[in-house]
Formats: sequence, C-alpha cells, structure tokens
Amino acid sequence: ARLSLHKDNLEEMKYWLFQIDQHYGLDQKQQSYSMLALCHFLLGEFEESDEALGHLRNYSVWSQTKDFECIFKKAKRAEKLKPGLAYLFSVFVPGSGQLYAGFPDEALNSFVLNGVLVFIYFNVLLTVGVFEAVILIYPWFIRYYNGGYKRASKLAEMKKQSSKYREASRLMEFLEMQATSY
Repeated sequence: ARLSLHKDNLEEMKYWLFQIDQHYGLDQKQQSYSMLALCHFLLGEFEESDEALGHLRNYSVWSQTKDFECIFKKAKRAEKLKPGLAYLFSVFVPGSGQLYAGFPDEALNSFVLNGVLVFIYFNVLLTVGVFEAVILIYPWFIRYYNGGYKRASKLAEMKKQSSKYREASRLMEFLEMQATSY
C-alpha cells in the first residue's frame, strides 16, 4: 500500500489496504486505518476518510480541534475547484479563469495583454487596413488568447493537486502527533 502511495496510484493503494488481514494487533490496525484514511482523503472521499479515522484511538477528542477541522475544510474547498470551469471562464473573459484558480497576477497579465492586443488590432484595422491587422496583430492575439484559457485550466488543476497534497501532509503530521500522545 505504501509503495502504491509513492507511485501515486491511489486506487491500487485502496485495493491493498482492503486486502489486509484483520488479525493484526491494535497498533497495526491503527496504522492501516490511518493509511486508509489518507488514501480516501487524497481521492477526495472525505466522508470515507472521516469514517476510517473514526476507528483510531482518541479520534473523538482530537477530531474536534480547530487544526483538524481546518485540514478537511481546506481540502474540500480545493476539491471543488474545477479546471474545466477555469477554462470556460477564460474563454469568455481572458484572465477570469486564472482569477478563479487563485492566481490574480496571472489573471491581470492575461486580461491586460489580451486587451492591449485587441486595442492595437482595432487601431491598425482603422488606421492602416484589414490586411495588415489580420497579418500583424491577429496571430499574436490568438496565441495569447488560446494560451490564456489553456493556462487557466492547468493552473486550476495544479492548485487543486498542490492543495490536496499539502493538506494530506498536514493530516499525516497531525495523525503522527496524535499517535505519539497516547
């Protein structure tokens, strides 16, 4: 199961955890429940994770702490982040997908860059001509416009994954700290 975790193959990890012989001692059972809770947590199955954690000693005491509640709250919020939605936002308004994903600097950059290119395009269109505007400015606009909504999707996915693993790390630290306090 640990090897599957290191390979980031969480479904395989869950399979191996359910294959564990339940005739182990209490410490081994506690460790398997901790691993199962972590696996469910990383898969975004928070109710199942909480259920596995419920089998641990002193769970009812330390599950009520603010730190523990904060871990689950942040992970649930990160899980709600949808890369497809960030993509769509940026298709309609450049930069809005990056803003949705939590990257305001990149949002401002995308919005300003695309706005400036649209302004230059229409300026060249009105002053020089259609051919020059289409040949000189339009390719740059399309490049940055397409890159913007693709980047928004990647940023949302990156934020989702990094938040999930950061909170899983905090959960494991919390569980280790609680295990040493028995």
